Amino acid sequence: MSIFDALLQSHDKQRGLCAKIMQTKGDTTKRRQLHQQLMLELRAHAQAEERYFYAPLMFHDEGLEITRHVMFEHHQLEDLLREIDALDYSHSKWLVKMRQVTDMVLLHLHEEEEQFFPKAKEILSELQKQSLAHQYWDEYHKIYDAA
Repeated sequence: MSIFDALLQSHDKQRGLCAKIMQTKGDTTKRRQLHQQLMLELRAHAQAEERYFYAPLMFHDEGLEITRHVMFEHHQLEDLLREIDALDYSHSKWLVKMRQVTDMVLLHLHEEEEQFFPKAKEILSELQKQSLAHQYWDEYHKIYDAA
């Protein structure tokens, strides 16, 4: 398994959770559970990805600019997540903010997969691709399991 396979697994999970949460209504147990799962998934993924995917790429001229852009998007998303965490699940703004989160996540994943991954595949060696996948999953599970 390469780092790209690992990241795509998490991306698919994020897409699925976004789709499910957008189908919920009001302050329900299902909405609360899906929201918590999505927040944990996004945070575990972002932290592990920044450490074991973006950081190694920042040492290459070809990866520096796009890595900065993608990490900036992570910080924008984190700000939006804090805003939604402050809202009541039944508040009308909650779904509006969740739509913003979903749109931002889906656009970010698309850009990453279509623009960043092809460049990163050229930069990283095969050994790095394999090694980073293991490091990513170790970090991801450490964060996920601690929650």
